[in-house]
Amino acid sequence: MKKLILASVLLSVLVLSSVALADDKASPRPSRSPRPVVNGACMASAVDKRDTAIISAVDAYSSAIKAALSTRRDALKAAWGKTNAKDIQSALKAAWDAYRSAAKAARSSLQSARQAAWSQFKTDSRACRPSVNESRENEGSDAQL
Repeated sequence: MKKLILASVLLSVLVLSSVALADDKASPRPSRSPRPVVNGACMASAVDKRDTAIISAVDAYSSAIKAALSTRRDALKAAWGKTNAKDIQSALKAAWDAYRSAAKAARSSLQSARQAAWSQFKTDSRACRPSVNESRENEGSDAQL
């Protein structure tokens, strides 16, 4: 019985001393400096500039793909109008190769324009000194265009 009481007392002393030490180690939270005020008009202008550039890039991409599809359609129709099988085969290959090349160039141009728009937005938004950096959170949102 004496051993049980002694063990309980020792355990109580250890628990109380560890709680006291833990309280000593806790430091008060440092005060935060006030966040810079967001210049809403500046950010709105930066967003408008970025999204207008992306819209223009998507329009250019759409036009380029339409032109590539029209060219492919005409080339495939002309290929199937040939009489020699070897000529048909080479014309079909040329039509598809030209289409793939044009579509790849259109995608590359869209991606470059989109990246340039976001890069410019980052520069413009830094000048506004926003407290929330929208560019880090949402940059990939339109990557699949």
